[in-house]
Amino acid sequence: MSSMISKFNIQVQECAILGVALLLLTACGSTSATGSTTGGSSVLATATATPNPTATPGNIYDLPDAPIYDAQINGAGGAVPSVSYSIQTSRTLNVMITPQPAPNLTLAGYTNWVFPYGCLSLSVTVNGQTQYTGVMQVAGVTQAANSVCANAPTSQVLNFSNDINGNGPTSVKVSNADYDNCRYTNPMIYGCGMSAIFQNHIVSALVQIQGDGTYMGN
Repeated sequence: MSSMISKFNIQVQECAILGVALLLLTACGSTSATGSTTGGSSVLATATATPNPTATPGNIYDLPDAPIYDAQINGAGGAVPSVSYSIQTSRTLNVMITPQPAPNLTLAGYTNWVFPYGCLSLSVTVNGQTQYTGVMQVAGVTQAANSVCANAPTSQVLNFSNDINGNGPTSVKVSNADYDNCRYTNPMIYGCGMSAIFQNHIVSALVQIQGDGTYMGN
């Protein structure tokens, strides 16, 4: 009788050991996320982006759109000769400039006045580094055959990814507007020649600023 009890106890112990071993093997084969360290930052082993075939064309990882601002500035000596935006990014910084039609003046007595243009160029400064757009044309504006921006693009992207300092706030400044001031031509012919914007005139451009984890279309 005692011999049978001893064998039973051994079998129970063996089953318990086998059960623990199976649990350990199951844990080793688990697909749950685990923490690891790469370059001093905590990373999830399974935290990889998964393409989404139904996303916006080109945005296969469904990233949020980079913010877009409407920059309206005057020339030198005007009330708003430049505009600045702040972004926090550590790896990516692209700025897309898209010229817009001339907005109404803000001068007293001139609220319904517009000094239109068909061509525009601007400068963008990040951390003391300045890049200039080429001459761009305003989409939808009919250009003269010899216009200075007849074959120009309607937007331009400037890459400042190499000018980022760390992960702190970064200032993006838009200024130095030039346009084709053709208001003295009769009839008005867009693309008559580029000059600095008059201090009380206004130019407008959409400014899209792409930082880490955001998407910028073409």
